[in-house]
Amino acid sequence: ERSAAEEGFLSQLGLKLPGVKQSSRAFITYGNKLRADLAKYWIGHWEKTGVDITPERLQDLGNLLNRLTGRGTLGRGPAANRITQLLQATWWSPQYRLAGPQSMASLFHKDPAIRNIAAQNLAAFVGGGVSILALLKASGQADVNVDPRSTDFGKIRVGPFRANFWGTSQLLARSIAQAAIGQRLDPELGPVPLKRGDVAVNYFRSGLAPEW
Repeated sequence: ERSAAEEGFLSQLGLKLPGVKQSSRAFITYGNKLRADLAKYWIGHWEKTGVDITPERLQDLGNLLNRLTGRGTLGRGPAANRITQLLQATWWSPQYRLAGPQSMASLFHKDPAIRNIAAQNLAAFVGGGVSILALLKASGQADVNVDPRSTDFGKIRVGPFRANFWGTSQLLARSIAQAAIGQRLDPELGPVPLKRGDVAVNYFRSGLAPEW
């Protein structure tokens, strides 16, 4: 049975299509295997370096690894469950959408051991992505947009094909940059003034489920 921690409202009709159910199961299994391997590595690292391993620290580690692998924490308890149900009914993949901001917030976690893991992983994620984009841009083999005001920021374009390997993190970074600069880049009009409130509204609307 699928874990209750996964995203809700998977299409039952879609799961009946040949190969879809097996693909879904393989995807979830791979994600759980990745989290288990990361947890094993960091717990072993803590043991070697003398970090005190407490139940609270293990819980925080689990939350962080979930967020780093695209599964945000929506909370527990009756009130949190109601909010979770509302988000799953109105947003597209809310746990995935929340994973990026929550990962960034982990840089300010009260536990230095958790902050250290968040910093190392996010530095590798951002640094690796920037390096790939820089190499592609320098090679001339792909069109790479490095202006954070543009909707194509951080995306790779080869002919009609576009790739965004940063996922929703690209949207988060772009929104922060647009709010700081106070502009967005229109394909036809060029730089256009943008209020910070509009940036927040656009970011929220972009996460809504298609029907909403």
